[in-house]
Amino acid sequence: GIPNVNIVMVDVRDVAAHHFHAMVHPEADGKRFISAHEEPDSFFRVAEILRSKGFDKAPAKKVPTLMLRVIALFDPEARGMLGFVDTHVSCDNSLTKKMFGWTPIPLEKTVSDMGQSIQKIIDKAA
Repeated sequence: GIPNVNIVMVDVRDVAAHHFHAMVHPEADGKRFISAHEEPDSFFRVAEILRSKGFDKAPAKKVPTLMLRVIALFDPEARGMLGFVDTHVSCDNSLTKKMFGWTPIPLEKTVSDMGQSIQKIIDKAA
């Protein structure tokens, strides 16, 4: 199952482009750029996207927070996740959008492309 975790996400291709633009843009020196969507997305949504693209092994159920808290008493990985459960963190990426003319790659494309890339690696290893 999937815990109720929501984080801001970004496509690694966007991050790579931002690194390049930050090196060559004359006004970028000394500034910090947020490479992430403004609003968080849930791990459950990522799994839904994967399932919709045919990756049937992606989890389809949520883990109740109370259950995760009990599991965390015995499992260090679950314990490490508790700080992210039931939170909502957004970010201000307006400078990145304005200075670089950035429109984030949609999460659906990011997740779909990631799933296809991982599947290619799995197929090669088989």
